[in-house]
Amino acid sequence: MNLKISQVLLEELHFGHNGEFLAKEPTPFAAPHPVAIEVGLIKGDDVANIAVRLQVKSDDEGTQYSFRASYLILFQIEGEPPTDLEKRIAFTGATMLMPFLRELIGTITQRARFGACWLPPANFSEMAKPSDGQPVRRVRAKKAVRRTKASRS
Repeated sequence: MNLKISQVLLEELHFGHNGEFLAKEPTPFAAPHPVAIEVGLIKGDDVANIAVRLQVKSDDEGTQYSFRASYLILFQIEGEPPTDLEKRIAFTGATMLMPFLRELIGTITQRARFGACWLPPANFSEMAKPSDGQPVRRVRAKKAVRRTKASRS
C-alpha cells in the first residue's frame, strides 16, 4: 500500500470569550481549559480516497474561552489496503493533524483577552489497538496546558 497526502485543510473554526469578558482584567496567560478531542473518518465511494477529521472543542462556561476547530487530511491510497486500514489511517491522520490544531488554537487565543491556551498532548496510539468493533475511538484530554513565564522566551 502506498499512502499519499492530497490535502490538509482547515474545516471549521469557532471562537468566543465566555461571560462578561470585558469586565474582567486581561491576563497574559489563559487558565487551563477542559478539551474534547474527536477523530473521525470520511470515506469516498472507493477505497482509494479517505479523509481523517480531527476536531477539538472546549465549551465549558466556567472557562475564559469557548472554541471548536477541525482540520481534515485527505489521503489517496494506491495498492491493496490492509485489513486494519481504518485504524491505521485514523491514527496516522490524527497524529499528523494535532500540531495544526495546537498552533491554530494557540494563535487565536493568544490574540484574545486572556492569553494563549495550548492544547495538551493526546495519545492516539490507543486507536491502533484492537477495539470492540469500533473503527475509530474518541480521544479525551483533560486540560489544555497554559503557558508559563519560563516558556515565554
